[in-house]
Amino acid sequence: MGENKRINIKLVLHDKQPDDPKVGDCWYTDIFNNNQQLLSNNYKKSWQSKRKPIMIELPSTWHKKATFPLDYHFPFCVDERATTNQDTEGWVVTGELPNITVSPSINAIDIWHGWIRDGYIINA
Repeated sequence: MGENKRINIKLVLHDKQPDDPKVGDCWYTDIFNNNQQLLSNNYKKSWQSKRKPIMIELPSTWHKKATFPLDYHFPFCVDERATTNQDTEGWVVTGELPNITVSPSINAIDIWHGWIRDGYIINA
């Protein structure tokens, strides 16, 4: 696994998914239009009538050649159901983009673990 350097990256809101997204880029997405069952209960209760689901490009530290978490990254939907334990509640999202907080922490096992707090990506 790559080095575990501290990161503190500000989210940057885009009108649509960037062609070459960077860690911290975020956007609203339509990819769940035909897959509503993938969205969390928290999103459906609190946000579905107000906004589209949020995608955020997160760092990945899984790759053996990664010398810093920014070398590799992946898109993550904070409004999707968590996959562990068949959790349908998902994450609690507060605030407005780009200054959101997501709780609890995001633990993409063996890929990345950290938080989104007040619009910043912070690793565990």
